[in-house]
Amino acid sequence: MRSLPSVVLIGSLILLASCASTPSGPAPTFNVQVTADTPVEIQVAAIASYGRNFLYGDGLAGFGVSVSNNTGKMARVNWEKSSVITNGTSSPPFISGMKYKDAGTTPPPLMVPSGGKISVDVFSASQPYYTGGQYATWIMQNIKTQKAQLIICVESEGKEIYFTVDATLSAP
Repeated sequence: MRSLPSVVLIGSLILLASCASTPSGPAPTFNVQVTADTPVEIQVAAIASYGRNFLYGDGLAGFGVSVSNNTGKMARVNWEKSSVITNGTSSPPFISGMKYKDAGTTPPPLMVPSGGKISVDVFSASQPYYTGGQYATWIMQNIKTQKAQLIICVESEGKEIYFTVDATLSAP
């Protein structure tokens, strides 16, 4: 008789876990457009990804950004002069490789050698979240938004070039 409650408990946990991890239909996507303030030989390509989280909600997960340097000089991505804008609020960027506790601090600049290319994931500094409690951990929250903008400053040959990445949510 003692095993019946254990079986019911295990069955309930399996049922709950299967319901929680099942996405509801196809995920929406973001239409992305990248523009530069001046024509240059540096190129920026970006994608915006949509994330789903049962506990913390759906929304913008972040940007995948590639910077190609076709100049004869070194280029530098200056994160101090870059920002992520969502829901009318501007936040500093938070890039892959940073510690969650450092969110809100300026990431170090990325150097792109002549003829080189770098790829980095870019988030808003408001996305890292400490859950707290007994099983505390850091997570990357999704941002509920229809539009997002990433402004990236790239310095090369003594000039600052600003790239604007506009992402607009489209229905699935």
